[in-house]
Amino acid sequence: MSELTGTYTAFAYSTTTNTLSNLTQTAVIHHPPLAGQITIRVHATALNPVDVQLAGVEGVSRVVLDWFGGRSVRKGEDGELATKIPGADVSGVVAAVGPGVERWKVGDEVFGLWLSIDGNGTNQAYLTIPETAPLVPKPANLSHAGAASLPLVFLTSYTGLVLRGGLDRDPEVNTAQNAKVLIVGASGGTGIIGVQLAKSLGATVIAICSGKNADFVKEHGADEVIDYNTEDVPSTALSLGPYKVIYDCVGGTQLMPHLSALLAPIPTPNDPHRPPAAAGTYITIVGDKTSRTTMGGHITYLTTPSMLFRSIKGYAGLGPKYYCVNLTTGEEEMRALAEWSANGTVKPVIDGEPYAWSKLGEAYARLESGRARGKVVVDWTTD
Repeated sequence: MSELTGTYTAFAYSTTTNTLSNLTQTAVIHHPPLAGQITIRVHATALNPVDVQLAGVEGVSRVVLDWFGGRSVRKGEDGELATKIPGADVSGVVAAVGPGVERWKVGDEVFGLWLSIDGNGTNQAYLTIPETAPLVPKPANLSHAGAASLPLVFLTSYTGLVLRGGLDRDPEVNTAQNAKVLIVGASGGTGIIGVQLAKSLGATVIAICSGKNADFVKEHGADEVIDYNTEDVPSTALSLGPYKVIYDCVGGTQLMPHLSALLAPIPTPNDPHRPPAAAGTYITIVGDKTSRTTMGGHITYLTTPSMLFRSIKGYAGLGPKYYCVNLTTGEEEMRALAEWSANGTVKPVIDGEPYAWSKLGEAYARLESGRARGKVVVDWTTD
């Protein structure tokens, strides 16, 4: 492949903002990848609330992010502060490799996650990142748009349901334990993959969403649906429980007063060779807050001390187990992403048709509306 020269297109913002619907199209100068880096020709990206949250973060959260990840800015050619490019999910083709790169070669189709807090996000025609970034080969059965829709939501759900929530990787074990999973916000981009994942692992899935999305979540594996518009959510959830995992993708405190009952040990048939079932776990990726524009995950422990106290109590065995989690990208999680997307265990769920790259602002407006069912995806090969 010939050397990459000239400029390429990216979309960026330059000031703290709570919306990415007004991004500026900009030209970025091609630079060859350095030692240990690869350059990907981006074919598709998917949008996530964290893109908007990172653009608007300030105060204590800004200080913490800067401390963990370095100053949250990219340097321009003249050393001045440059604009920031949002985006984390990506699928594309390796276009160039730097010296010493052995893991990938030019022409490899890859997909994965590049959650950058320094402004080098995925919504650009070419993305240069370390060869060790959390990428896996794109399965032949997935389009680039489908592949781009999966990494963040799959890794988040795998972390929450399996690594922290305690669902066994063997579906037969979960079925034998009569494991039930309650998913709050089941029709969104993360929730719907959580539905698929929990069902594939042999759990009974109860989904909380609006009634208009009931058929949608059932098509993806939900056994029961609680309509938050017409039903008393806590009482209905109690009647269908108890649960091995409550997986909260929207935030809030509606269920907090009922956690001990909702997460009580699940009754199982008497079996002297199997220990009694343990109490369940509440997993949230958002925390107590409900705003879509403020950061979720671990960082909310700093801004909401009651969450930290709740988690410590659970860890010490003095209350229900409660964790506010961030996704992880370890070897096991990335291997699961590659294998389960290739064999169809999890399937892409895209909100409508992918947006052309030139309509990225409109795509973010759709994400920010809160009405998307599944993932909002952008096609970087057509305008």
